[in-house]
Formats: sequence, C-alpha cells, structure tokens
Amino acid sequence: MKPESQNLPAPRGTLKSHPLPSAAAFLQKLTSENLSGPDRERLEKEAVDELRSRLNRSDVTCLELHGQQLIGPCGKVLQASLEHASCPLQELDLSGSEVALTVLHGAAKNQRLTRLKLANVSFPSILDPHFPVMALAAVVASPSLTHLDFRGVNLVNTHGSTAFQAFCSALDQKKNLKSLELAATGLQERHLCRLIDALMAHGQLEYLGLGENDFRWGDEVAGKFVALFASRSLKHLVLPRPEMTQDDFDLQILRMLENNTTLIVLEPYSAPAHELPKEVSSSRVYDVRMKLARNRFDGNRRLPAQACALSISPTPPLAECLRQMTPEGLGRVLTSQRISRLLLQGARFDEKSVWTLAHVLGEPACKVTELDLTGAEFATMGELFSKLKNNTSLRRLCLGGVSVVNERGTFPLQARHLSAIAEFLTCTRTLHTLMLGSQGTLGTDKTALQKLMESLQKNVSLKCLDLSATRLSKEHLSSISSALQRHALEDLNLDSNALCWGRELKSFLNGLAQNESLLTLVMPEGVRKHDKVIKYLYNMRAGLHLCHFPPFTNGTPKFGLGTKRAAIRKRLIDNQQRHAEKPETDQFRVKTVMLALKEAHCQVPQDMRVITARQLIQITSAGLRV
Repeated sequence: MKPESQNLPAPRGTLKSHPLPSAAAFLQKLTSENLSGPDRERLEKEAVDELRSRLNRSDVTCLELHGQQLIGPCGKVLQASLEHASCPLQELDLSGSEVALTVLHGAAKNQRLTRLKLANVSFPSILDPHFPVMALAAVVASPSLTHLDFRGVNLVNTHGSTAFQAFCSALDQKKNLKSLELAATGLQERHLCRLIDALMAHGQLEYLGLGENDFRWGDEVAGKFVALFASRSLKHLVLPRPEMTQDDFDLQILRMLENNTTLIVLEPYSAPAHELPKEVSSSRVYDVRMKLARNRFDGNRRLPAQACALSISPTPPLAECLRQMTPEGLGRVLTSQRISRLLLQGARFDEKSVWTLAHVLGEPACKVTELDLTGAEFATMGELFSKLKNNTSLRRLCLGGVSVVNERGTFPLQARHLSAIAEFLTCTRTLHTLMLGSQGTLGTDKTALQKLMESLQKNVSLKCLDLSATRLSKEHLSSISSALQRHALEDLNLDSNALCWGRELKSFLNGLAQNESLLTLVMPEGVRKHDKVIKYLYNMRAGLHLCHFPPFTNGTPKFGLGTKRAAIRKRLIDNQQRHAEKPETDQFRVKTVMLALKEAHCQVPQDMRVITARQLIQITSAGLRV
C-alpha cells in the first residue's frame, strides 16, 4: 500500500511527461523535422523560445521527463532553456532518460535549480565514462543545487581515478548540500573513504543514500563512519547489506550511534519489524531501533537552534565586564552580535553585576532565550527574578547549584528566592525548561515547594523541570502529583532524592496512568531498581503513557532483561514511536485540510505558511470563512 502522502495531488507548478500535454513530446515534435542548415537552427531557436514561454506562462517550477531521449536537438533545446536567465525551474527530474552532456552543462549553469534527479540515466554510448563523471562534478559544484540523486549512475567505472577525484573535490567545496543519493553507483571501500572525507565538513547534509554498493566493512571504513555519525545534521542514512556477520555489523552500528543524537532513519533497521530481512535478526537489532526511536523522539522536542551563544568562563574579567558596563551597553552588545544564549556557569556576581544583568534581561526588547547560571555565586540576587517577569523571550533557565555567598558562608537559594521564581513562573509565557538541581531548600522548606507547585498550575509554557538532589522525601510526592494533574509537564527529574517505596510512592506511580502529558521521568536509583516498583509498573504498564524511564530506556540495559523488565521496556519504546509519529500525522492532516480549503476557494492568506494545527487555528480564528 502506498503512503497517504503519495495520494495527494502533485504540487502546483509541476509539468510531467504524462499525461499530455507532454513536455518531452513537445520537444520531440519541434525537433523531429528532417531539416538542416539555417532552417534547423531557426527551428531549434523557436523551440527554445516556445518551451521557455510555456514554462513561464504555466508558472512551472518542476519539470519531469522520465524515460526520454534528451540527445541531439532535444538536448540542445533543453540546455538552452536551462541556461536562460528567466528559466523558472527549481526541480528537474530526468530519471531513466538518455541524457546528453550538454543538458548537464545547462543544469550546472542554472541559478534557480535546487533539485536534480538523474536516477538510472544513461549517456551516449560513444562517450568515454570519464566525461559523464566530470560533467556530474560540474553539476555538484553548482551553488544553487541542494538535492542530488545519482542512483544507478556509475561514478567509478573509468580508466583512472581523476574523474571521481574531481567529483569528490566538488563535494568538498559544496557546503549547502542537503540530500545526496548514491545508491548503486559502484562505490567500493577505497571510494567510500574519499567520499566521506569530502562530506565531513557539510553542516547541512540531512540525507545520504549508499545502498546497493559493494564495499567491505573493514576498520578503515568503520572509522570513517564513526566520524560521519558525529555529524549534527545527518538524519537519514541508507547503508548496503554487510558481508560480515550480522551480529558483528550490528555491534559496530551501535558503537557508531553511541554519541549520535540526530540520526532518526537508518536503513535497513528503520523498516517495520515484519518487513525486516531474515538476516537482520540479531540480538542487537532491537537496541539499534530503540536508539533511532530515541533520537527521533528527542528531535521532535528539541528547542530550535539559536543564532549565537555567549559563553564566559568564571574568571575575574567577567565580573569586571559586568561592573563596568551599563545595561544599555550590554544590551547593545547582545543585540548587535545576535547573542541569544548567555552561558555563565560558575561565575561570581557582585551587586553591580546582578543589577546590570537584571535590567538587561528585564527589557521587553531582550532576545536572550537561554540563561545558564549553573554553579554561579551571588553576593545578592537583587531584582534578578522580579525583573525576569518582564522578559518575553527566555526559554531555558538553569539555576542548578546556584548559591548565595555572604559573611556567614555559602547557602543555596533561600525561600524568598524560590518564592520569586514561583512568581516568575506565573507570569512567563515562554519559559520551556527550569533547572533547580541541588537547591536543598525545596526539600527542607515545605512552603517553598508548595508555592512552586502552585505556580505550575498557572503556568502554560513549562515542559521540563529538574528537581534532582533537592532533598525531597516521600512526603513531598503528594504535592508534586497534585501539580502534575493540572499541568502539561513533559519532563520531570527527581533523581538523587531520598525517596523510598511506600504508600506515597505507590500513589504517585498510580497517578502516572492518568497523566498523558508526562513523557520522561527520572527517579532515584534506589527506587527504579526496587523489586516492588518493577512489579507495580509491570501491572500498570497497559495504561502507562511514559516514554522514558531510566534505566529501561538508556541504551542497552546493564541488568539482565527479565520478563517484567522486558515488558516495561517494550511498552516505553512503543510509546516513544507513537509520540514521534504524532507530529507527522498532525502535519499530514493539516495539509489535507489546507488543500480542501483551497479547492473550496476559501480566502487563505497566501503569505502564511500553515503546517501545524496551532497555525491552522490562528488563521481560522482570524475571520476565515469556510
């Protein structure tokens, strides 16, 4: 069965070979006349003008010419159309066609073309294989192309390695490539190493297809892939079937994935379980699939990349800088340099520094989205938290291990500071993450924790809360459980607290079955390994909505997977997959609704990009008549 997305109509501005009017048939008709000399040149010029006119009149941005003979006059006409400055094409698909090198030269010179598909194309047989690869290298060097598909085109069957070296050199210089398909291109291990070296500097590459190639998984190849897996942009990778033992291959893949956080599709592992080949059935396949699911889940929840970060190590110049600068001066620095992250871990603040920082963050025009004060020491907190109530950009606030230093000693944040944080939570509409680790006052002062939990009920933005090592005991669980029932918190960390099995913990775990928003829960080691906790989670697993509950979802478990632990782990992984697929399902539904609205001739704003359900609600609530 085809995916639902394939049943959607072709996007506007697409000219296909079939049905008629066919672009390929039009080219053939204009160039099939048996003419020569001036008459033939005139006809070719008319064909170029007519094709360009058709493309412009139809607002065509995508041209598909499958299985055509684009050589001779046809090739010249298409080349001239591509090279013309007014050519509107952004996507060109020549899959399965016989293509003249002049067409590739035209594509390389086009300044608007972003996607080029040359899957299984062939070239005139009289040509030496060296020349098509050199022409493809020129295509790769085109500054506008970001998506390339060379599936089935032999890149290495040449008399020497000069052509493939030129191809890799072009890749090395191209930094905006997002998708590269090289399946069945004849790559072997020596070619693969050179290719990966060329791709290492690509910070935007999201898809790489290497399937149906014949190379052995030696130490050199494995080392290259370890470096490739360290890429922060690669999301989809297709690998060929290994010749080595499947279990050894899976072990190497696991090692490569250990520090990777972005790869979400790794073929053949990402296929549905019932579609996996029989040879892909080792004991480690499950762990590879689990790691990919975790990356996918975390990627859907990850904050967008920020424009810039300012990180200042805890040295005396920091204090001097903040003491000497006015709030206006610091604000200008942050604005002019587009600094959105302030990383001030371990810094020491005097009263003047706190005053400057508070006034900058309290300005409505402030664009700082992350403030990390982990381990910082303050002579006084001053107006920091009261000024933060005016901030409209802050998304992440880290206060783990923050202390107040005075003549009496060093102390964690006091009840009055935590009350100010609670007031800030009731006002903010942007804060996503709050880290309060090692703030023991929360555990020793019941009023402080109670105010914090009450503020959650009035907060609409917070998703992640870290309360690790805050001296919480089982008596505090009822307040936390009550707050979770009224707040859509997704990530809660209670690690390193003195929690133990009892009536309170049992009631807390029972509340998880009614909580559909909490996705990640970290409990102290003594709790998560307790036999009664395992038994209780096993009995309630059918109603469990959690996706992550260490150690069950932290890579390969160190303990032996017993029946109950394996069942809990399986439930968590299933929840991960459902939540990871939900945004894609919602986007497909929104896309379907938008198509229906346009077909019904509704006045949908043309300049608004509607992808999510929230954006759809915004335009419909703005007076759209359906």
